[in-house]
Amino acid sequence: MSAQEGRLFRVSETEEEPLHGGARVRRVITRQSTGADLTVSVARLQPGQGHGWHTHETSDEALYIIEGEGTLSLEDRELKYGSDCMLFVPRGTRHQNFNTGTKEVVLVSIFNPAIR
Repeated sequence: MSAQEGRLFRVSETEEEPLHGGARVRRVITRQSTGADLTVSVARLQPGQGHGWHTHETSDEALYIIEGEGTLSLEDRELKYGSDCMLFVPRGTRHQNFNTGTKEVVLVSIFNPAIR
């Protein structure tokens, strides 16, 4: 499929995958589904859940927080976030993300270049 073809995706129709730490993710826009060198996912983290320490060696990651609050831990600091926050994690940066609030965190993550 060409990256230039517009397309509608329904997030709820995308397969949900578990992440270590209890979070769940739906990888909606991928290189495979669009031909674009971009991955866009929607993740959900219940209170106390998250995604443990990991690194994206070759991709930058941006996260837009739709609902909830949590902490994105980097090797040298913690970023506390809430709804309407955007976070940036440069490629090669070790990080983890956890819901520290009492309600579900819903976020959109964007990877460039694509991780899938």
